Amino acid sequence: MLLVHDVAFRVSGNETIGLRAATFTAYFPSLVLWSVLNIRDCWVVLLIVLICRQALVLQERFALGPLLILAAAILAVIQFRDYIFFAVTCPVAVSFLVRHRRAHLARNAVVGMLLAGLIIYADRAVSHSRRLRAMDLETLDEIRKGTAVGGSKFEPSADISTPVKALVFLPKGLSYFLLAPFPWAVRNLRQAFTLPEMLAFYVLLPFVVRGILALVRYRLSSSLMVLLITLGLTLGYALGEANAGTAYRHRAQVLSFYLIFAAVGLEQRRTKGAALAAPQTMQPAA
Repeated sequence: MLLVHDVAFRVSGNETIGLRAATFTAYFPSLVLWSVLNIRDCWVVLLIVLICRQALVLQERFALGPLLILAAAILAVIQFRDYIFFAVTCPVAVSFLVRHRRAHLARNAVVGMLLAGLIIYADRAVSHSRRLRAMDLETLDEIRKGTAVGGSKFEPSADISTPVKALVFLPKGLSYFLLAPFPWAVRNLRQAFTLPEMLAFYVLLPFVVRGILALVRYRLSSSLMVLLITLGLTLGYALGEANAGTAYRHRAQVLSFYLIFAAVGLEQRRTKGAALAAPQTMQPAA
């Protein structure tokens, strides 16, 4: 929750947005559930948000402590979910290289190159190009078909082995990843427990879109990393998931970011679009 607040504040420059995003995260049922169950996904969520937070800290002010924590988080995330490694870490390096802060341009470029080197080292040290293969559409198609099991499977025969076929399937994949389980598809009590959260998420979706557009317009430099990570994980899971239950669990990895975008959108509506145009000056703790 504290990490989400800090990330939200740093990308938006608005304390109210940070508090609202932290509140959403603290009370959203699935995030609470995975934490209570102490399953692997809660640690993955923590590491992804921690990576974002430490990278944002380093972009503002270089310090050895945040750099070491960032390096440790990058090395740790590969142990939990190796197939999301590049989707999470590459935007971090990119964000340093394109950060538009003239006073720190050279420093950020150096740190970005160091992080790129760390990403390459971590990948080579842990496995043999498995993650690069997972980025291939044919391999992703095989993985998807292999996981299309159980009562909540969907589109088990969908073919995403080529770019055109993947693009054709993408809208349906996005709808399942972001919106499933659908209210009309509830078949048992366990699925019924997800309904309150899904209905709340449906209500927040227009504000998610509004928040993303506002960040792109006013705070693209500071929010680029979060936007890229969210985009990469969302597209990857939308194409690779074939089970609504698994998609619901994996959505937690980007749910915190969508709640940040929703908080931005809500504050933009409340202030009639001025929330990001005139950011606050309060700085979070380093």
